[in-house]
Amino acid sequence: MEPGEWGQLVVKSRNGVPYARAYIRDHDGKRRLVEAQGKSADDARRKLQARLRERVTPDHSGQLTKSSTVRDLASYWLSEKKASVTDQTFTGYTDIWTRICEPAIGELLIREVRTGTLDSFFKRQARIAPSRARSARVVCSGMFSLAVRLDLIDNNPAAETQANSRRRSGNDVRALTLGEFAAVRNAIARYCGSSARSDGKKLHGPKPSTDLEDVLTILISTGARIGEVLALRWADVRLDDEPPSLEINGTLITPRYKGESLRRQDFRKGDAPPLTLTLPAFAVEVLRRRILTPQGRGSAADAVFATTTGNWVSASNVRRAWRLALGDELAWVKPHSMRKTVATMIKAQYGVEGAQVQLGHSNSRVTEAHYIQRVNVAPDMTSALITFAPDEDVCHE
Repeated sequence: MEPGEWGQLVVKSRNGVPYARAYIRDHDGKRRLVEAQGKSADDARRKLQARLRERVTPDHSGQLTKSSTVRDLASYWLSEKKASVTDQTFTGYTDIWTRICEPAIGELLIREVRTGTLDSFFKRQARIAPSRARSARVVCSGMFSLAVRLDLIDNNPAAETQANSRRRSGNDVRALTLGEFAAVRNAIARYCGSSARSDGKKLHGPKPSTDLEDVLTILISTGARIGEVLALRWADVRLDDEPPSLEINGTLITPRYKGESLRRQDFRKGDAPPLTLTLPAFAVEVLRRRILTPQGRGSAADAVFATTTGNWVSASNVRRAWRLALGDELAWVKPHSMRKTVATMIKAQYGVEGAQVQLGHSNSRVTEAHYIQRVNVAPDMTSALITFAPDEDVCHE
């Protein structure tokens, strides 16, 4: 046979299930057996022909067989992913496999893994933490999808497992009212101007600077994410333009796994294009003040928010200071709450499309579902409903 040609198709039955098989000579010159199951003999033959026509010659995955371990499959899948995802995502996949999946299923053979096997595994992880189950499901789904593509199995056993998602009752987005935002601003101002926490306990370490106040100002004046605000460089800020603006074109990557370090990623979440936002006057005032501070132009990274040593300010440190400043009473307010508050306020004045553009979303569905607080109090429309009032003459007869 020439490379790409296959031999005679043979239809047999295994445990009452028809299947067709044939040998193909792949483009690497190797002769391999390919099989396909079907509801009938003709169906199995058609599926095998389609599989043979669409077949891609395996590379070093030819070492994998149905009797290879899931650990071997994971190793090959991760080697594929390394070239197609960001370093942070690859490190996350590796950590999830090593820490969660490998101890439970690494020694199983590929052919031994069934939907029930993975379903039970995911449910055990969900009892520890729902996020573990979701992460494990993502990794396993990718691995066994590869196994299907390599003709090692017919179906992805992770695809039919029950997704462990928390049921939400409607839109649970909460934006701050003007009164709540004033309380947040005052609490942060008190924290930055004192040596005590919101609960009265003495602060340890250096006295807080005005950084947290300024971070709050940029968050609420742009609707940007905390990582995007902390990744701002002075080169991205155009205070002398008319109107003044800034460009969101990157984000800070907080180290989550061993060996990682705090760094700037030069593109937005999801590889979205740069976003230019017009600045209100109170944000311009804050930035003009910051540029005159010792750290204003002294950072090697040209960072708007820099540490005393000129490094990027970590989002983890900002969130830690944020929690200390707000205390238990305002513990529900996170830096991301500012993004939801901005979206809700802009939607009220400019509509959903205005909020979508401000947040930089590609469509309004995400904006409306996850960032805009639903209005649960209808406006006064009794002037229309009064039409249905009973006739007074009829009522008095």
